Amino acid sequence: MKIIAMLGDSHTWGEGVGADYSLEPPCKCSDLRMLPFGFPNYVNLIRDAYNISSGSSAKEYYSDKLTSLCEDKNGQFGIIKNKSLVLNEKFAFCRVFLMARPDDAFVGFYVDGSCVGEYKVQSFDTEMNKCICLFNFKLEDGIHRFEISARENTEIYIHRIEFYTGEYAVVNCGVGSCTAERYAEDYFDHYIKEISPYAIVFEGCTINDWISSKTIEKYEADLERIISLSKAITPKVIMHTVFPIQGSVYYGSGVASYDMYIDAVRNTAARCGIPLADCYSAVREKLNEVPEDKRGAFVYHDKWHPNGTGYYIYAETILPVMKKYIG
Repeated sequence: MKIIAMLGDSHTWGEGVGADYSLEPPCKCSDLRMLPFGFPNYVNLIRDAYNISSGSSAKEYYSDKLTSLCEDKNGQFGIIKNKSLVLNEKFAFCRVFLMARPDDAFVGFYVDGSCVGEYKVQSFDTEMNKCICLFNFKLEDGIHRFEISARENTEIYIHRIEFYTGEYAVVNCGVGSCTAERYAEDYFDHYIKEISPYAIVFEGCTINDWISSKTIEKYEADLERIISLSKAITPKVIMHTVFPIQGSVYYGSGVASYDMYIDAVRNTAARCGIPLADCYSAVREKLNEVPEDKRGAFVYHDKWHPNGTGYYIYAETILPVMKKYIG
């Protein structure tokens, strides 16, 4: 299976099309709970395109579809304690998002009757969205009996399970409110390196790096670090620019303009020999066709995030570059 890892922040994660409001409890910045596949963020749109063209498929157990199979539920979390959750699915790659509440817990994963991992999941007295743990499993493609068990006297809260089968798996590896530096430090190894992707598509985390007020030189160094980490895994690395923002392009006194951070992505991609999908320019071209007083409602959910139309522009700009350089 060829895994395509989509790396970025809240634009990759999918904020702005309403799915974030569907989470129970409500989502927060840096939420590590992935969004449903059915919402039109650009990762889901690109996933659908690859699945249709290659005969691949992706399936999720989420919300009622998941909690109805568990012993109990808490919001959109299915709780397992005294009995296992067992699913029979055709897959080659699986992701599980879970947490322990209210105490530390022990979880075991079994495939076709054999243990593929036993882990201690630590409970934290912090916001729920910070406590999500991700587990990845790669197997031979086929029908498998997948089982999740909690050790006696402990409880595991499961948020979602994703199954992928076929030639391609387009995987959302976005983390909201994340700078490139933070992604490299805290998430890259577990979200990207661990799954050995066939290709990596990198958003650049531009908005959050701009908000952080770091210098252009530091931002470019962080971009180059992500590129270097990615190239150590695969030669198939693509970057894309992110949307223009609404309102002022400055954030505070003495901070470089937002457009300069966009240029930093372009310049870094060119310097490192990385193909680039220029979504920023694509949106600018579309906005020029719309009366100025209607531009906000046309592609924006808020001043930071695109709406469904905006995500479609993302997908139609990125997908041809992916098809050319990834296959």
